[in-house]
Amino acid sequence: MIRGVLNSEVIDHYTKHNISPDRLKLYSPQDPDLHLLPGERISPLVEPCTALFCHYAMTKSQVLKRHFLFQSRPPLGREMSVDSLGKSRTCFNNWSKTYSCTPELYFEPETTEEIKQILCYASEKGKKVKTVGCGHSFSNLACTTDFMISMARYNRVLKIDKEKLQVTVQGGCLIKDLNEVILPENGMAFSTQGTVSSLTAAGVISTGTHGSGANFSNISASVVDLELMLSSGEIIKVSNTENAELLPVVSLSLGSVGVILSITFQCERAFNLHWKQYPDTLGN
Repeated sequence: MIRGVLNSEVIDHYTKHNISPDRLKLYSPQDPDLHLLPGERISPLVEPCTALFCHYAMTKSQVLKRHFLFQSRPPLGREMSVDSLGKSRTCFNNWSKTYSCTPELYFEPETTEEIKQILCYASEKGKKVKTVGCGHSFSNLACTTDFMISMARYNRVLKIDKEKLQVTVQGGCLIKDLNEVILPENGMAFSTQGTVSSLTAAGVISTGTHGSGANFSNISASVVDLELMLSSGEIIKVSNTENAELLPVVSLSLGSVGVILSITFQCERAFNLHWKQYPDTLGN
């Protein structure tokens, strides 16, 4: 929801950027009915937002009065609906640009509650939901014309256990961030890697990402436990001791059994690799 003192110039700016006029409300800073909503703050429009400055006198170059942009994301079910949280007409392309789609609604949730609201809304509307990470699959696995959930903002590191050499992360956490910062700082490393590290934690286990070498399993084999949200919004834990029959299914699910909220990976102590390079003749 966007609130502020807006004139035709600003409304034109929003129209050009495909922001629906019904999401704009006009207020005066002195309006007695202007109340901040939970989580909302007042922030003056500053230099990066000069395109949004309003002038009372369009013929003058001086800003006669400071104007404000009021922007917030109220909890779903209050001021914001699932519809307004999702973006329409968003085109998704996989990394290699071999497949693309335009889902009816595209979401980037930040909280577990938002994911639940989206899934429940999809069930109500009879829509299918696809989750997507970084889009590195060479297939059209993530494509849909219904609802798409990107895990890009659901990416926190939840727990680091140095004693057990385990790390727990949200589904959208990048393997690259774990490799370059989190694990080295704690003296840990994954036992095996895929070719590309710009992948999400949920993505690498859902697609069976693996490294090279006959003696190494895929990354899914390092999953200790995970939390999965079903289409009903119910959250279940999956491990060798809880819902154990689902562990091999979720560990190579291709995104078909629910939204993976968090994963605990078994790591090992950090190690160095020795790279030996030598020439050879083709056919030897």
